[in-house]
Amino acid sequence: MIVADMKLAATALSGLEKYEQDRILRVLATAENGIVSEDGHTLGWVQFGVGPKLVLLHGIGLDHQSWVRLVPLLAPHFTVLAIDLPGHGADAVPGPDDAEKTASIILGACARLGITRFAVCGVSFGGTVALAMAVTRPSAIAHVGVVAGVADGFPAATERSRLALAQGVAPQIAETLERWFIPEETSPQSWQVCYAHARLVRMKTQNWAAAWAALGASRLTPSLPGLESPVTLVSGALDRSVPPAAMSKLAEHLTKVEHHILSGVAHQIALSAPSDLADVILRRMQHG
Repeated sequence: MIVADMKLAATALSGLEKYEQDRILRVLATAENGIVSEDGHTLGWVQFGVGPKLVLLHGIGLDHQSWVRLVPLLAPHFTVLAIDLPGHGADAVPGPDDAEKTASIILGACARLGITRFAVCGVSFGGTVALAMAVTRPSAIAHVGVVAGVADGFPAATERSRLALAQGVAPQIAETLERWFIPEETSPQSWQVCYAHARLVRMKTQNWAAAWAALGASRLTPSLPGLESPVTLVSGALDRSVPPAAMSKLAEHLTKVEHHILSGVAHQIALSAPSDLADVILRRMQHG
């Protein structure tokens, strides 16, 4: 969990440049954080910044700390809530079996925290959930950001769920990190790779399998043409998980959409290219 406690946060940020650490810690020193319970799930969260409300959702296997590098970039412009997906972080219970049920849990958690109208931005499965939130409750969503995400599941997601139930999470970790990051980040290991690895080795098998099964079962495309919320799509040019071409096809089903492709980055854009992603968020979401 991203925490406001300075010592704990400093330990979690070890490996980043000191200037970046200091900027993050200055914001987290005044952040609120806690646990919210919704539909049997216990979700960790942190809230910081001032301005329009923006909810951030991470991808499978990670937690809300995956947004930590955007903290100083977004804090002057948004009131940001970064929250764990069901089955992740402190939540011991596996998440639901599709993105729309996951979206309902996040919407309920946001309401409990007093956030009822907001922009939402998610990475990977978090992006799928963000789209599902707009489909489920369009009146709540001012803008949707989908970062390296999809509307519909794909066979590899279902297969990762099946393999995890048969073999555990560990055999998938190395391949996952290779898919998520470019070689320059994995050798030697960057802070973002170390963070992702630490989260993956702690991920419970049932929770990992449930999340991949939920992504595999997602079928949002039929609901997209009528979506009223503006949508911003962000791709990594080197992403093998969700290539830019896949997101271009997603854009064809949306009416109020822009698609941005970031060079030199793979799948985990919030971890690998925080400044570039923050620039897109600020241009597209700051004013609704």
